[in-house]
Amino acid sequence: LLAGALSATTIACDKANRLVDLSVDPVNTSGISGEVSGTWTKGSTINITGDIIIPVGKRLVIQEGVTVVMDPLAKPEFIVLGNLYSLGTPENPVRITTTQELRKPDSWGQNWGGILADKTCEEMVLDNTIIEYGGATTTQASTSLKYKLYKAKAGENVPALWFSNTNGKLVLKNSVVKNFHDDATYLEGGNMIITGCKFYSTGNSGGEGVNIKSGCLADVSYNLFYSNNTNAMKLSNSGDRIPQAHVVAYNNTILNTGWRRPDIKGGSVWL
Repeated sequence: LLAGALSATTIACDKANRLVDLSVDPVNTSGISGEVSGTWTKGSTINITGDIIIPVGKRLVIQEGVTVVMDPLAKPEFIVLGNLYSLGTPENPVRITTTQELRKPDSWGQNWGGILADKTCEEMVLDNTIIEYGGATTTQASTSLKYKLYKAKAGENVPALWFSNTNGKLVLKNSVVKNFHDDATYLEGGNMIITGCKFYSTGNSGGEGVNIKSGCLADVSYNLFYSNNTNAMKLSNSGDRIPQAHVVAYNNTILNTGWRRPDIKGGSVWL
């Protein structure tokens, strides 16, 4: 699966409005929460009613055209202790979203948490996957606090994607992260390729497009960053993890980032 996700692709230019889905989802018969693994089959709608967890040693494959609808009242977190493969196509992307009536172009999300991958996650592929309208704030009851994930404290806005295994492999390819309350990504370890993605309309009062810390060996290329609150890319070696952060970033397009945060941190790239 991972080898296939690393193949070269041609990046198509689409209008941003094409990615705003106003269609009504087909009705699913039951809600899902707790441990998940196996395969979510092509074209299905998965209604998530509580936190979901891929257990250690298990994997979840999400096939093309699947819509994952997060309950905005429960504000679920997507916890990855095993491996995750979200395999959409240009014609039928995977969409991880909220309920239809809350999918608004001017929304700052917070209708669900984000995808949080522990150090036990060995591989993650997000290919042609739309991740939107999340970034809920953690509480003392959050599952991510129980597992000591991300910043492991209450009051933190969850990023769309957090990855932390310095020996793990992450591919984020031809995907979209939009309408999140804070960071689109927060990466604290891993061998990763981030290519052909769109990061836009993220961050209410702060937040980066690609936020990299120590422990990451990353290739970041051919991405579009538009209207991110703070920076398109924050490339840092903070955290004292091994290896040192090594990022090769090239052929990225950055438009109108930082304008909602007109201070020393607001801009295009922060080193």
